[in-house]
Amino acid sequence: MNKILNKNPIKVLLIGPISPPLTGCSMVIDLVLANLGKDGFFEVDVINRSFPIFNESIGEFSFKKTWFYISQYVKAHKIFKRDIVYIAIGLTFLGVLKDAPFILLAKLLKKQVVLHVHGNYLRTQYELLHSLKKRVFHYVLSKGDKGIVSSELLIDNLTPFFSRDNIYWMPYFVENALNDISEKEVVNT
Repeated sequence: MNKILNKNPIKVLLIGPISPPLTGCSMVIDLVLANLGKDGFFEVDVINRSFPIFNESIGEFSFKKTWFYISQYVKAHKIFKRDIVYIAIGLTFLGVLKDAPFILLAKLLKKQVVLHVHGNYLRTQYELLHSLKKRVFHYVLSKGDKGIVSSELLIDNLTPFFSRDNIYWMPYFVENALNDISEKEVVNT
C-alpha cells in the first residue's frame, strides 16, 4: 500500500454485515475489516448490519428485521467523525431503503461514500422498478462517490448511478481501491 505524508489515518466507517452469521457478504466485509486497519493508514469503525438470525428470505419484509435495522440508525452519529463511509449496500428496493439514511446523512455531511455491491442483482432490480420507486432507488444510489464490485462482470450493476471511472473491481481486495480513492481525493481536500 502506498504511504502518503499525512500522519493522521483516514477515518473509515464500515457499514455492513460482519459474521456471524457467516454469509458471502459477511465474509467479504470481514476481510475488508481485517485488512483496512493493518498498517495504521486507515482507522476503521463499524456499524454491524448483520441480522443475528440467518434467514435466506432476502428482500422480504419482516417486522423483526425492520426493527433491527431501524434500531441501528442511532449509530449514525459515527458518520460525523469519519472521512469515508463504506457501505455494503442492499440489492433490493427495501435493501437500498434501509441503507438510505446512512448514505444521505453522509452526503449531507460531505463525506465520501463508497458503495460495495456484493452480488449481481442491483441493476436487474433497478430495471424492474417503475415510477417513484425507480426514482428513489436512483437518487439514493447516485449519491455514492465510488463503487466496488468483486468482478469486472459486475461493473454494470453500478453504471446507472455513476461513471465507470468511479467503479473499482477488486476480487475481495478492496484495500487498494480505498487507498487509491483516499490518496487522490480525501487527502487533497
